Amino acid sequence: MSPPAPSSRQLPPRSPADATTRLLLMLLLLAAVAAPVAAQTAVTQGQACTAVAYNGTVCPASIMTYKTAVPVANQTSLDSYLASSTAALAAVKALDSTCYTAILTLACMDAFPVCVNGTAELPCYHSCTDVIAACTATLSPLNLLTTLESSLNNCTSVSSLDAEAYPTEKCQSPASIPTAASSSNTTTTNTTCPKFFLPNTGTTTTSNCAPNGCCVPCPVNNYFYPVGAFETSVLVFKVGNGVSCALAAFIVLSWSTLPGRRRHPSDIVLHFAVALMIWQACAMLLYGDSRRIQCHDSVTVSTASNNLLCGIQGAFVMYTVHAAILWGGYMMANLHATIVWRSSVFERYKPLGIVLCWGLSGVFTFLAFLLATIDATTGVTCLITPDKANYYMFSIQAVIIVPAFFLNCATITYIVVVARRATSSANGLGSSSGGQGSMGGQGSGSAGADAGQPKKTISQRRQVLLLLKMNWRALLFSLVYVAIYTTYVVFFNVIAVRMATSTWATPWVQSWTACIILDSGTNDDAQNNCAAKFAGEVPSFALIVFTNLLISWIGIWLFLIFGLNLQIVYEWHDTVTEWFARFRRRPEQQVYYEGYQGSSSWQ
Repeated sequence: MSPPAPSSRQLPPRSPADATTRLLLMLLLLAAVAAPVAAQTAVTQGQACTAVAYNGTVCPASIMTYKTAVPVANQTSLDSYLASSTAALAAVKALDSTCYTAILTLACMDAFPVCVNGTAELPCYHSCTDVIAACTATLSPLNLLTTLESSLNNCTSVSSLDAEAYPTEKCQSPASIPTAASSSNTTTTNTTCPKFFLPNTGTTTTSNCAPNGCCVPCPVNNYFYPVGAFETSVLVFKVGNGVSCALAAFIVLSWSTLPGRRRHPSDIVLHFAVALMIWQACAMLLYGDSRRIQCHDSVTVSTASNNLLCGIQGAFVMYTVHAAILWGGYMMANLHATIVWRSSVFERYKPLGIVLCWGLSGVFTFLAFLLATIDATTGVTCLITPDKANYYMFSIQAVIIVPAFFLNCATITYIVVVARRATSSANGLGSSSGGQGSMGGQGSGSAGADAGQPKKTISQRRQVLLLLKMNWRALLFSLVYVAIYTTYVVFFNVIAVRMATSTWATPWVQSWTACIILDSGTNDDAQNNCAAKFAGEVPSFALIVFTNLLISWIGIWLFLIFGLNLQIVYEWHDTVTEWFARFRRRPEQQVYYEGYQGSSSWQ
């Protein structure tokens, strides 16, 4: 295949809008960068030449270890063409230093052929194929490998000099072009990284680091959004959880202090509030510099093994989340047994329930630590990794919360059915009474017998309505809790899983990197511009803020339903008054709670 005519091999525009296009044009430039050689030097394979030293600045000494066939007078213009692609070269270097070295080496050899014993020698055929091999892993995900191969005419002809094929003998073959075997993802400690990228000074590779060791700083998610946006979402999370924790703490203090609140079934609220309070309090570890939880060092995400605070936070979050789920399920199961079956089984076996709810939470947390990884890839708190969360956390919780939810629905359905049936029976009783009054004494006995069933139904209705009056708060909170939890699980999978799977190997992340490097503005400008360009690749900022606020609403609803109650105000007034009485104690005020078989209410 013949190369295109020199006149058709123009330099690419300097500032195209799309980062991937700029990188593509850069590859075209480097593959055809020696087009001016054909026009200005006319150096061909085997041409007589005078060996002169390279006096340019673009090609490093590690490549230019030879005397070139290009006269000194022509070197300046050729060097300027190479220099014009410096920004694009930086993008390739950040993506893969091996590919960068290979392209730069071939470009320098193409532009400045070696002069050996008065004869010009062009780059060898394998020098071209080595470039393709070295860049395959990096350029394939970007769909740029075919472009590079086409630009090099699939190594069947010289990209810069006439139509002569790459020679296989008496050709230039320096050892500086890396082979495919050397193109591995290794870290380095002396890498100079562009923009805000940082070198990986650790001993292990991370998913946010390029093959040359340049890494997106930790926390990675911060840099995919406009400057300050992700920090705002973390602030919203901390404030929301702080408010929720304070309200849950009020419930804990009230239910553990006020008389009668530690008895069944009110103590279920106490146990749930304790779990929720500790869960929300874990966000306090993020106060101050949240990076001490999120990051092990400047580029490495925290895990339970490399950051003690991350491990502590992850353990407490999972333990208390499991406990809240178990106590929420316990609450709904108790409501069903009390209202539908009018049974006190959950009251009789309350010690066993306490052991199971708190004990199983520990077992589930231990299994998660044993079988999965705890880290901060979600970007806010340390938790089980998103790829394992559904297996070792949400699926276990679903086994509890889903049946409990259906029990709650069955309880509400039962209440509605009984109420409607009782209303219908009451209407029928009124009609029957009128008819019996017109009948004689012979019908009075039969009428009295028939009236027994409606009276029994009405009595059952009154019992159900009484139980509903005592337990409506728990019923309402159960519905709200399940709705919030289910929504959070869905959004967690949308946000956390999507973010956690966006690693360096993801094509759009590589294009985003090229966008950052090629942006001519400041670091903040580059981040804002590229965040807008790749906004469709990451979860929306509004969705992240909403999800971070969602969990805090559990504590708010707990307070609104159980804590926002005048009875609690009166009880606190009486309790505080008694405290200040000191030597003159008031007679203990006996507080009676209505309920089936002596059980207290949820009020």
